Amino acid sequence: MFIGHLGLSYLISQAPRAWGKKLSIKEVIFLLVVGYILDLDLFITGLAGVNHHYLGVHTPVSAFYLGLLLYFLLRGRISKTALFLVFPVLLGHLVLDDIAYWFHILGWQAWSQFPQINWLYPFAVQGATDFSQLNFLEIIRFYIIKAPVNAFLEVILVLLALFVFSSRKK
Repeated sequence: MFIGHLGLSYLISQAPRAWGKKLSIKEVIFLLVVGYILDLDLFITGLAGVNHHYLGVHTPVSAFYLGLLLYFLLRGRISKTALFLVFPVLLGHLVLDDIAYWFHILGWQAWSQFPQINWLYPFAVQGATDFSQLNFLEIIRFYIIKAPVNAFLEVILVLLALFVFSSRKK
């Protein structure tokens, strides 16, 4: 769920509008960056190789501590509303990363037979999927063919985010 993270993060950043609050452009961009921050481990593992979803960074515990760290580092510079939204953005990232497994359980697509996120970390540990034989384009092709519901969901999230963006009052 690469572009889906962007769409979901933007939609979450717009939630305060329902209560008459508006985040600044800086805060919206901050939340878009937070939506990808868990994927910084890709620079360690590379785009091919170990499935980075199985690393400790991609766990609710890490997301919680990262949210707290961002809160303490940025309070006073970013609104409390934006800092609060860090938590649903990080959780949303994890949900999108794991949703292929849920779609597989529902019988909607062939991939993935195993959870992508270790929800019970540190109490349970999962193994890693090896994608080392695939290059980046092959991984994308694999994703579209084996996880079409995920690909469709990503397109829907991005289109919905674009709709919300284009219909906002200036």
